[in-house]
Amino acid sequence: MIYQSSRQRTEPPRIGRAARRLLVLGVYLGYAALVGGWALTSTFNLGLPFFLLTIPGALVMLGALAKLYTSAPHRMANETDDRLDERQRLVRNEAFRASYILLAALCVVGVVYGGIAWDNDWLWLPDTWNAVQAVVWGVFLLVMTLPTAVLAWTEPDDLAEEA
Repeated sequence: MIYQSSRQRTEPPRIGRAARRLLVLGVYLGYAALVGGWALTSTFNLGLPFFLLTIPGALVMLGALAKLYTSAPHRMANETDDRLDERQRLVRNEAFRASYILLAALCVVGVVYGGIAWDNDWLWLPDTWNAVQAVVWGVFLLVMTLPTAVLAWTEPDDLAEEA
C-alpha cells in the first residue's frame, strides 16, 4: 500500500495483508479474552491470581491497536480529503461505507436479540455493572476501530496487486 501525507516526512511502516489481518483479529480477540477473563473472575469470585489471567488479553489488544494505529490503513482512514489522492479517497470512503453497514447490521441484531432476550430468561442480558461496562466498551472499541479494521483487512499489499 502506498500512502503519502504532507504532515509526515516518513513513510508508514509497510505491513503485509496477512499481518494486518492478524492485527485486526488481535484487537477483537484480545478484547474478548480480556472481557472473558474479567467475567469469569467477577462471576465466580476467583480473586487476584485469576484476574491476572486477563492481562495477556489486554496486552494483545493494546499491542495490536498500537501497531495498527501506526500503519498506513489507520492514517488513510483518518486523513483529510486534501491530503489523499482520488484512489485513496475512494478506498477510504468505501471502507467507511462498509463500516457503517456492518455497524448498522450489528445494531439491528443487538436490538432484536435484546428484545427476544427480554422475554426469555435463558438468553443472556447484562445484569451487572461489569457486564454493562463490557458491552459499552466493546461497542466503543468497535466504533473507534472499524474503518481502520476494514481498510487493514481489505487493502492489498501493493497497488500492483489490484491490476
